Amino acid sequence: MAIVVDYMSLSKTIDETEINYNNFEIGSNIYLKSTGKGIYGGISYFSFDSEGTFREITFDDGSAEDGTGEIKFNTVNLKLGVKVGRAFYFRFEVGYGFGDIPEQILVKSKSSGKTTYEEIPDIPGISSSGLPVINFGIGVGLL
Repeated sequence: MAIVVDYMSLSKTIDETEINYNNFEIGSNIYLKSTGKGIYGGISYFSFDSEGTFREITFDDGSAEDGTGEIKFNTVNLKLGVKVGRAFYFRFEVGYGFGDIPEQILVKSKSSGKTTYEEIPDIPGISSSGLPVINFGIGVGLL
């Protein structure tokens, strides 16, 4: 059995939208072998927090200006994975995260307090009740 902590932060601009996001995950993996490598099952808590800056978005009153929106959600993830190596390792995981996934983003004007909702595009496999988990990573084992 092993405790797992994972954190990632990223800033990116896509189609003139600046996106900053952070995710944090903490959980436990249970290995089939006592050596702490090979095939394992895992359960974890995952927290996702993202903020986007939208350029010239049209608000409910018809005006257009810059605005910001946030997406936040938490999931409980069940995963099956494989770990190769021990002190320095590679891992691959697949599973599913159960949680309340938003379908819209509330966008607020940066200067006037106006609001509008933007639909989150349909992404295969993601629903309002959860999302698939696919993870490839490298790491350092502390014990």
